[in-house]
Amino acid sequence: MYKPTTSLYKIAELSKPVRIIQGSQGAGKTIGILMLMINHAQHNPSKEMTIFQYEKSKMKKTVMNDFIKIMKSLGFYDDNEWNRTESIYRFSNGSYIEFAGLDSSDVGKGFRRDVIYFNELNRGRITLDTFTQLQSRCAITYADYNPDEAFWVHTDVMKDDNAEMIILTFEDNEHLPKSERESILKYKEKGYHNHDGDINDENNIKSKYWANKWVVYGLGLPGKLDGSIYTDWVITDSIPEDAELIGTGLDFGFTNDPSAAVTVYKYNNELIVNEILFQKGLSISEIAKRLKESPKTGIVYCDSAEPRSIAELNKYGIRAIGVKKGKGSVIAGIDILREFTILPTKGSKNLIIALKNYSWIVDSNGDTINKPSHLYSDILDALRYLAVMKLGFKNTTENRYCII
Repeated sequence: MYKPTTSLYKIAELSKPVRIIQGSQGAGKTIGILMLMINHAQHNPSKEMTIFQYEKSKMKKTVMNDFIKIMKSLGFYDDNEWNRTESIYRFSNGSYIEFAGLDSSDVGKGFRRDVIYFNELNRGRITLDTFTQLQSRCAITYADYNPDEAFWVHTDVMKDDNAEMIILTFEDNEHLPKSERESILKYKEKGYHNHDGDINDENNIKSKYWANKWVVYGLGLPGKLDGSIYTDWVITDSIPEDAELIGTGLDFGFTNDPSAAVTVYKYNNELIVNEILFQKGLSISEIAKRLKESPKTGIVYCDSAEPRSIAELNKYGIRAIGVKKGKGSVIAGIDILREFTILPTKGSKNLIIALKNYSWIVDSNGDTINKPSHLYSDILDALRYLAVMKLGFKNTTENRYCII
């Protein structure tokens, strides 16, 4: 059963046309906004309302799924009123709520609504221009996000008198499961020496990654991208006998880029990574030979863009499978790896160089953006392929069951 929370009440108090809800993981942002929109649709006839996300395909597993769950839980859902093809739910009083992706080129042309809601505003293709085009034609605009970094909402939208912002945290969600709350608090524990000390004191920061995670997903405040992508790593002398073999990641190359492979072991919450290949001009048979020379490899996870190469490796007796590289998979893979301390073996010289130098791109204004440079990426791409397949994706955005 979905119940009101402090988050819901705080969102309901917003009164300006543009209502920005910034917040932490587990704050109940999405659920709160959906409940208010449902209530508005039920009590105000003939209202046209649209919920946006950067890709419509993503909505079915996230905000659309949340909407259906809320409607069913509260006894409001009528399957006859849900148009799955058009992704529109119609209420008996003539109001409706529809779901639309912003991955269509004609979105925004002549678009007018009573209420719109941008879910995960700082993701994907949602630009300031798109936001402005849609928001300017609507009476009420909601938008929520986890503030991975400051963006155009802070520099442009909040300068307008018609906009207001609230910051919510998991503390505003009384019904957050205990396990989720404890998981969020661990960000602070891992990030700082003194958990109750100054979060801005450099001397108090134990891990920049976890400290930043606490700022964003614990406090709901804008994070800051550091230049270096992997900061939590240290060279190890050996691989413990009881370390668990996870498998091997392989990135194909030939003329311009080297073929690169690493074998990965899991040990506590650490990843021991051993470089076994980093060389240009290798044929598939030569790559297979080098892999077989390694004491242990397990399954080899490769770039799926090279199906012929993968098939050849299997002919040579290598258990190789392809890893698909969908939209957002690079950042997702990086996020997975940054959950762990990475321990490159002392002989992994190219891996160590890459860890030292792999960094975020800096734009023309000198600002770091959420896109990794291609330099030094080859051997780390190999590591990332394995991480995506074996270590799994973490849901670091909105908690999907934050109101029970």
